[in-house]
Amino acid sequence: MKKSVKVMIGLLMIGLLMMGCSNTSSEDEDKSEEKEAQELQIDDKKDDEQQLELEDESEDPNGDEDENAVSAVQKAVIYSPKENADGFVMEESETTEMTPEYLIGQLIEKNVIPSGVEVVSFEETQNDGEKALLLDLSSEFATFLQPMGTTGEYVAIGSICNTFLDTYECEGIQITVEGEVLTTGHAEYPGYLTKFD
Repeated sequence: MKKSVKVMIGLLMIGLLMMGCSNTSSEDEDKSEEKEAQELQIDDKKDDEQQLELEDESEDPNGDEDENAVSAVQKAVIYSPKENADGFVMEESETTEMTPEYLIGQLIEKNVIPSGVEVVSFEETQNDGEKALLLDLSSEFATFLQPMGTTGEYVAIGSICNTFLDTYECEGIQITVEGEVLTTGHAEYPGYLTKFD
């Protein structure tokens, strides 16, 4: 009986030792898994920070979105003559791309100038230290003006001047035809024109 008690105690001790050893390896596994989870969280945080940096780079210093991502809507004021030609009617127009061709197209839609008129060249410049424009139109514009009376000529040229001056926020505009001074049956327009009343 003493032998069997000794064997049982021996087996019990071996069992306890094994359980103790298995707990130690289990604790090591738990610590290892916890460490891996922390490393994954750190990697995720780094990825999030990099994503935020990329998003910040796509914005300009004013906090606006990148121009390529969303085009800003720009406004133009299109002038056209009143029915009795004693002044101008102003209408706002919006576009995502403000160009001289767009403005001429709007003036054609309002029947201010005929559909054949095209922009030959356009330049923003300076005149006496103030912002100014150089607008060169196709010969159809001069042909259109030739048979007009003085009032018709005034409101047609005034509509173009006022539209471009307001839209580009300039003080003067020089209109030429095919690179030459604009000449009509009533006047010659060699210099810069200002806003018409």
